Amino acid sequence: MLTIKFTGEYTSKMKNEETFQSKEPGILRDHADIQDKLLELLKETCPDEDCSNINPDVRLRDQVKMESMDFLDLVMMIREEFGIRVPEEDYLKILSLRDCTNYIMEQSKIN
Repeated sequence: MLTIKFTGEYTSKMKNEETFQSKEPGILRDHADIQDKLLELLKETCPDEDCSNINPDVRLRDQVKMESMDFLDLVMMIREEFGIRVPEEDYLKILSLRDCTNYIMEQSKIN
């Protein structure tokens, strides 16, 4: 059984599937939920781009037209949605959808 702390709340889930309590009361997040939310944030950041066929293992900037400011907007949205601050030195850790998801899960364990 795994327990992860996030925004002062605790939760657990069987089968070693990582979950954490989101800042919205009563909502659990796992990898799939995080990826879905990240895709929503990406659509907000790049509204003219088709985000329906994003490959989670390919850099986001290689799949959608994303300027530097768009990337920074996405980083700020991640902070607002997940309560995770992404320092500039960690930007290379969130290049793909899978990278972002794993980073959020890892940071949620630390915080």
